[in-house]
Amino acid sequence: LFDLKITKRVGELSFFTEISRNTTHPVFQQLYYSGSGGKGNPDLKSEHSLSFYCGGNFFNKKKAGISIKPFLIFYKDKIGWSEENGLWQCENINSSVNYGFDTFFSTGNFFTYFLLECDYSLCRAILSSGENSGNQIMYTPVHNLNVRLTIPFTKNFRWHNEFRFTSKKFLDNSNKKSVPDSFLFNTGFLWNINKLEFSATW
Repeated sequence: LFDLKITKRVGELSFFTEISRNTTHPVFQQLYYSGSGGKGNPDLKSEHSLSFYCGGNFFNKKKAGISIKPFLIFYKDKIGWSEENGLWQCENINSSVNYGFDTFFSTGNFFTYFLLECDYSLCRAILSSGENSGNQIMYTPVHNLNVRLTIPFTKNFRWHNEFRFTSKKFLDNSNKKSVPDSFLFNTGFLWNINKLEFSATW
């Protein structure tokens, strides 16, 4: 385990660079689970990763601002579940390279009548060895978007809305099966009175 992080602040701006090396050992379930169409794998190796992050943030005194965090991660002996003939089993899926970025935006307290927050992540998780080299790793969507809008009618009564988008996810590392893009919208009200909180969401 190794982690080095350097941060530099210039007024309301901050910049950072981080390098880390980690090892993840297989857990009991991954090694010895048995039942319900699944089976553990006692021959699993530990997963190793080398990560590089950098980015910057700008947030003013009203907590309004934006941040961006590019990343690059190398995995060796990455652990994942795979299905064959109806039986799920953990395995080491050789090596992979993950790269992309995370972003966040917020209006903070800049506007009186609403709060808008948005976070988006892009992650290309590419197998770099084995027969499925070049494919996206199963269950890892490339795009994730969350947008939240809150409108306070009074100090204790708020209307909140949330929209989520997740791009398609592959069900195997051969990328032949996939779950399509998904969209979700929630709306509801939140009421605080006498230290009690009531909410209704649809």
